[in-house]
Amino acid sequence: AMAAVETVLKGHEPFPALAVDRHWNLVSANTAIAPFLADISEQSLLAPPVNVLRLSLHPGGVAPRIVNLAEWRAHLLERLKHQNDATGDPVLIELEREL
Repeated sequence: AMAAVETVLKGHEPFPALAVDRHWNLVSANTAIAPFLADISEQSLLAPPVNVLRLSLHPGGVAPRIVNLAEWRAHLLERLKHQNDATGDPVLIELEREL
């Protein structure tokens, strides 16, 4: 299964693409994602497991680079809430509280 994921990610190059698990933790990414992670000021966000929601919305992560951060944040949090409503996953509930 991972070979198929890697093939899909590579097929997206030169555009960035990543794969996440059900808790939004980074499973894999293609090489085009590297420039997005180059200047992350809060390096602890890059310690495994890298949670892409946390990385995307944290002021020391990718958030300062997102032009429409308010809209993107609302979209991600709504999606996370929907996922929590459907699954009741305690890991995701804690993530929603944090974010």
